[in-house]
Amino acid sequence: RARPRLVDRATQDAIDRGLRFLADTQNGDGSWTSDAGQKVNEEYVVAPGGKNVHHVGVTALAILAFLASGHAPGRGPYGDVVDRAVGFLLSRVQHDGFIQADQTRMYSHAFATLALAEVYGMSRNAQLRRKLQDAVELTVKCQNETGGWRYAPFGVDSDMSVTVCQLVALRAAMNVGVRVKQATIDRALGYVLQSAITSASPAAEEEIGGFWYQPASTRWNRSSFPLTAAGLT
Repeated sequence: RARPRLVDRATQDAIDRGLRFLADTQNGDGSWTSDAGQKVNEEYVVAPGGKNVHHVGVTALAILAFLASGHAPGRGPYGDVVDRAVGFLLSRVQHDGFIQADQTRMYSHAFATLALAEVYGMSRNAQLRRKLQDAVELTVKCQNETGGWRYAPFGVDSDMSVTVCQLVALRAAMNVGVRVKQATIDRALGYVLQSAITSASPAAEEEIGGFWYQPASTRWNRSSFPLTAAGLT
């Protein structure tokens, strides 16, 4: 019996409406707007000057939505939308490679690096390649002694969610020909494995198989379904 289509008409209509919404809400400089700040316990605290900013991370995620739907840079009905968004990201690559604007942090840098890598894989644009290389080098330099990454560049501690975002971005860059030292990947993998909850971990039996926010030795640690999904990724 034929398998049902994964994307039926109702699903495609929802995707099309979502992309139209993104296109209609894009800013003139190619970005999308959101608040920039950080989660503190169960609250989200907006950084000073971070309210309704032209957001690097949100813009990168919007680009990925268009790419996932087959809208390549410069081609198709949303080609111009993608081009302007990529232009915004490129304009926010700092001299040291940090992709940042208006208080955005390493999460956004990772999403932006991932988006640029995916776009470069489609376009092979030389200027984009140089900026992507700079962004990757910044990521590598920011890996700390734990093998992971934290919210801000050159943080001394690290956590699972930020670390996995950097790893996914590095994998995308490697896929399109940007070299990343194996030692960087090995150290990051070691960090992820240290964060895994095993039978030898000081944890409840029902937590075994999950992943902690930070390695086992860290005080006030926690595990969760999203963190476990990140660890498996």
